[in-house]
Amino acid sequence: MHFFKALLFLSAGAIIHALSDEQSIRKMGNLVYILPFIYNCFLIGSLALCGFPFLSGFYSKDFILEAAFIKYSINSNFAFWLGTISAFFTSFYSCRLLYIVFLGENNSYKQTIKNINQPNFYITFVLFILCIGSIFIGYLGKELFIGIGSTFLGSSIFILPWNNVLIDVEFLCYNIKIIPIIFSLFGCYISLILNINYSNWLIKLKFKYKFIYKFINLKWYFDLIYNSYIGKYFWNKSFLFCFLLIDKGILELFGPFGLNNLIYILSINITRFQTGILHNYICIIVLNLIIFLNLIILLY
Repeated sequence: MHFFKALLFLSAGAIIHALSDEQSIRKMGNLVYILPFIYNCFLIGSLALCGFPFLSGFYSKDFILEAAFIKYSINSNFAFWLGTISAFFTSFYSCRLLYIVFLGENNSYKQTIKNINQPNFYITFVLFILCIGSIFIGYLGKELFIGIGSTFLGSSIFILPWNNVLIDVEFLCYNIKIIPIIFSLFGCYISLILNINYSNWLIKLKFKYKFIYKFINLKWYFDLIYNSYIGKYFWNKSFLFCFLLIDKGILELFGPFGLNNLIYILSINITRFQTGILHNYICIIVLNLIIFLNLIILLY
């Protein structure tokens, strides 16, 4: 069902490879005439991701939303509408990405365009296979997974009786079924309208309301607050406790550092007996024999 995700990832990789490892979409544009095959692959993958009717993403995403709604509870309705709104934004950013990379004004360097790398046979073949899967696999395989009375998975997944909604989804009201599709199409429409007709107006608006743009661009300051207060606090504590006390303290003391010092001290003490004088060696041997004989007498 998720051929389109692989298609999008590999198409993005093909674009990056073609543009000499350029990854910023702001330095792309108007690639539809230079990379027409990749454009068609990306278009098919994006439409499937948006849940366009009869593509593979349509059967997987819509069924999940319908299964959530059919439970008729507060939680399920919240999940349905949250997923539907998410479908709107998915369509919005997918169409925006398509427009900026393939249809909008070209912002690439001249040298990058001159040295562009067309996809070879292997990349083209794999993308073509994924396109076929993204278009047809949802329609051809839908009865195996979400059809009425489907036993394709058999007993490999245990589903509680009150969670088995396959049959109920089939009889869901038609007006509810088309809500996610309407939201997806509306997201595409709004995205194209804003990017084609009002791109300059959006740029002016960005500078006019710089604080709002900065607030959204910095992800509501979530990362900044988390890293500055929560992450930094735990990082300092882990550095003092885990690294200095345990790793560089206890483990080093009883591990390599302590063992190394112990061997070093023992070796120094042992070398003191190596005087090179025969009388000392005879004295040590006699003392060891006396100690050994005394131990034997004590034991027996």
